[in-house]
Amino acid sequence: PVYPLMLVGLFNVLPERLGTSLTQDPFRQRPWPETFITLFNRGWLGLGTWLVWRLGSRWFDWEVGLMSAAVYAGTELLWRMSSNGLPAPFLMVLVLVLADVLVRLDETGAERAPGLLPPLGRPLRVAATAGVVIGVGFLTRYAFGFVLIPAVAWMLMTHVRRWAVVPACLLAFAAVVAPWLGRNYHVSGRLLGTAGSAMLAGTESFPESWLERHLRKPPEPPNRLTDCGVRPTWPMTGMPASAILATVPARLWPPSSFTALAPVSRRIRPALRRASSSEM
Repeated sequence: PVYPLMLVGLFNVLPERLGTSLTQDPFRQRPWPETFITLFNRGWLGLGTWLVWRLGSRWFDWEVGLMSAAVYAGTELLWRMSSNGLPAPFLMVLVLVLADVLVRLDETGAERAPGLLPPLGRPLRVAATAGVVIGVGFLTRYAFGFVLIPAVAWMLMTHVRRWAVVPACLLAFAAVVAPWLGRNYHVSGRLLGTAGSAMLAGTESFPESWLERHLRKPPEPPNRLTDCGVRPTWPMTGMPASAILATVPARLWPPSSFTALAPVSRRIRPALRRASSSEM
């Protein structure tokens, strides 16, 4: 939910006229909302360029930082990703911030002298910051949560206070993501909501858009129609029965709208028509 909330904040700041207006010639000029989203992502691209320069200058020297920033800012793929309305530039900023945080954590992880451990306060704060950054990335793209695995492994291998900084990182991550996961489970019964079923989309069992249409089971057909030997095929269309019965008169239903449960004889056709009319 992080990136959509950021866009909501953007359009709340912008005048309503610009946030909802359409161009006179959409073939030559992009709509104003899309333009503002592109500028918003370009801002994250610029922030990422500055972070690359800062990290390069700190780890090596200013020349390495300048060259790295120039390569980052001149990459065509990054410019394309910043104009498609996706949170990729924001996620790249989170990766750079996480790298900076982990380096700062590494600076506090060495022994000051043989047997003399560093103070615990600053490493805990830095590790908790890393957990918050990973949590924000997880709430932007769920797959970003896998970054937690190498981050925790790196802390275990390098920091002398590993048994303190790792729980701090995990607790901070859990504190950030737990409210949203709880909301998902309360609403849909799944921690990741419908995103947890995305891996099944496009498979042999759920080709095309079948998965989206089967996420919610449609109600059973009316008993009177079932007794007449037919039922509307709304499970094939994904439309609930109430929507079909409320919007389409029974006399306008084409023959393809029914799935035969038994051969429909001429004797029950009047009963079918009466049952359909009564259900309306």
